[in-house]
Amino acid sequence: MKKVMVTDQVADLISKVQTDSGLLEQKAFICDAITASVKQMSQSENYSENDFMPLQALNNYKELMEELAKSEDSYS
Repeated sequence: MKKVMVTDQVADLISKVQTDSGLLEQKAFICDAITASVKQMSQSENYSENDFMPLQALNNYKELMEELAKSEDSYS
């Protein structure tokens, strides 16, 4: 495990997602964003691989939230 310096805002976010309700809230935001992306893509007749980049970014964000949600105890 590595320790890093973070801003107060990031520390607050980490504390928030380490609660079940905070993590579920962030995942709900991600689901809403995925839904909006998919709707936009489905309305376009032509889409490319680059159109999927926002979905990949959202997936990466979800994975980050899950990692931040882990407490220090879960790493030992």
